[in-house]
Amino acid sequence: MKGKTYLKVTGILMLIGGILGLVSYGLLSLLMGYAVIDQGAGGGGISVTMIAVIYMIASIIQLLAGVMGIRGCNKADKADGCFKIGIVVLIISILAAIVNMAGAGFAASSVIYALLGLVVPGLYIYGAKLNRDSLPIA
Repeated sequence: MKGKTYLKVTGILMLIGGILGLVSYGLLSLLMGYAVIDQGAGGGGISVTMIAVIYMIASIIQLLAGVMGIRGCNKADKADGCFKIGIVVLIISILAAIVNMAGAGFAASSVIYALLGLVVPGLYIYGAKLNRDSLPIA
């Protein structure tokens, strides 16, 4: 498989990113949302909690993509599923980059962060495409 290394390495990176995302963004933000609700802010706590839930869902999708990439890196028949979930992760990464730049402005650090956040899903998709292209034509 030509894309085996791409899928395996980026799958490991996505797995790590998904775990870190669940812990840092998800659980910590969720706790902050409950703290805001407890202090009587009401609507502010609900919006923080909703953002935390969205980040947790995105982290779970990234985690699944990582597992699929690691397990399917040497199986051409799994390449199509990896390709599709890679597109989903790329879309989520684009949305996260937009939200990050909207909040932090177009500072050099936020632009670099956004570009780096798109590299791993892009290489993941490329590896899945290479594996998919190695399937025998029926």
